[in-house]
Amino acid sequence: MHQTCTPDLFVKWLYGEVTAEEVTEAKAIIQHDVLMREEFQELRKAYRMLPKAQFSASPKTLEAILRYSKQSRSQNT
Repeated sequence: MHQTCTPDLFVKWLYGEVTAEEVTEAKAIIQHDVLMREEFQELRKAYRMLPKAQFSASPKTLEAILRYSKQSRSQNT
């Protein structure tokens, strides 16, 4: 195993944007490297403190999007 674990990889991991292989490698590195473990713990703590964005479009907006999509589709066929 080669050490490719960086803070960027930790951030991707927190957001679920890594492969299973990368998770396995990151876990092994965290288990054996105290500094990397501390780095990950700090990033995880900061991630948990961030407000979670929630998006919900109004029904009017959704209708407009669907209408536009239908119009675009009919123009392309």
